[in-house]
Amino acid sequence: MEMSAARRWWILVVSMTAAITTTAAVNCTAFLLPQLIQGGLSPQRAGLFAAAAPAGLLLTTILWGVMIDRYGERRVLLISMAGAVAGLAAAVAAFAAHAPLYVVALALFVASAMAASGNGASGRIVVGWFPASSRGTAMGIRQTSQPLGIALLSLTMPLLASRAGLTAAMLVPLAVAVVSVVLVWAFIVDPPRPETGPAAVDARANPYREDSFLVRIHAVSLLLVLPQGAIWTWGITWLIVGLHWAPSTAGLLISASQLLGAGGRILAGAWSDRLGSRTSPIKWIALAAAASMGGLGALAAVGSPIAVVVLLVASVVTVADNGLAFTAIAEKAQSMIPIDLQIRGAHVYDKTRRIVTRTDGKKIFTETPIPPVEDVELTDIDLSNPFLYRQGMWRSYFERVRNEAPVHFQPRSPFGPFWSVTRHADII
Repeated sequence: MEMSAARRWWILVVSMTAAITTTAAVNCTAFLLPQLIQGGLSPQRAGLFAAAAPAGLLLTTILWGVMIDRYGERRVLLISMAGAVAGLAAAVAAFAAHAPLYVVALALFVASAMAASGNGASGRIVVGWFPASSRGTAMGIRQTSQPLGIALLSLTMPLLASRAGLTAAMLVPLAVAVVSVVLVWAFIVDPPRPETGPAAVDARANPYREDSFLVRIHAVSLLLVLPQGAIWTWGITWLIVGLHWAPSTAGLLISASQLLGAGGRILAGAWSDRLGSRTSPIKWIALAAAASMGGLGALAAVGSPIAVVVLLVASVVTVADNGLAFTAIAEKAQSMIPIDLQIRGAHVYDKTRRIVTRTDGKKIFTETPIPPVEDVELTDIDLSNPFLYRQGMWRSYFERVRNEAPVHFQPRSPFGPFWSVTRHADII
């Protein structure tokens, strides 16, 4: 399906509303904590209350991913966002009825669990509709949905909670979720998929079996998200309860920090596009995050006013990596064309070749068992043979070519003669 650049960018904006809904459902409790603690809730119970919504996200994120793979982004987003509306409406009703706090926590757990598809689905939409040359920038813009969501909540919820009560404050994330449902229904289009069905699933290699890259990037992302959560959850409480700032002033500062963080994510994405690498910037961001969080803790412990400035810096640095990690994972997982699709394309090529050249020999692309590489003459190795990959023999063939003929010529490939350069040193 062809899509204009303008429509791609508009779909990006709409998908961001779904991610903002996820952010609002998961993090709205943080902006109720100052009012709750000032009303007598202990910090320990406040921490348990704040953990309810993230727990919902944690328990359902993978399940939503499976649903997206099976049913597509649009359908899943509609169900997910509608469920978030229901959960957030229940939380509003619980506060209005002066229900026990655990009832509100349960409603927010449900809202977050239902909203959890927003991050993955919106990211998949970006990866599907944007080419690699602009994907880092697009993903960086998409990732601004999280700091923008936090900025919106910090600007409105503490002030509403202090002046109009907790029920009024909870109307903010509910309104965000309602807007998201409407926009998703009206504008989201699933990106194209190269193949579907059981055959494609069987043919597609499991990217986790290739190497340890995905495991390592997941681990790095897990560690780098911890300082984000700490700042988002407790930053405004520290300003209002610890430093006795007015809710409006604290909200403005946190909003400003998140807007700066949004800009940082866009710049990080553009930086990665320029470098052609998603992981190199992450290394520098991780070092900067460690330094800023360490400095914030030390300065806050001694009561230095500079700690507030460092909080702003940490708010920008600690969120800059998310889009890069997401894009790196998606590009790695999608980096191989499904084998069945390769073979089907080879057959189309062969049929076209025979029609154009008016030859009628036997089909060149007929699958037979691939022999062990040591039983094949070096000159007969054809790395373009798609059955090398379907039968899982490509590693040994590449290893032999790399060791014995890193610059290898194949004169008799069905695709025509070609050179294979398989060693990094020879390429550069």
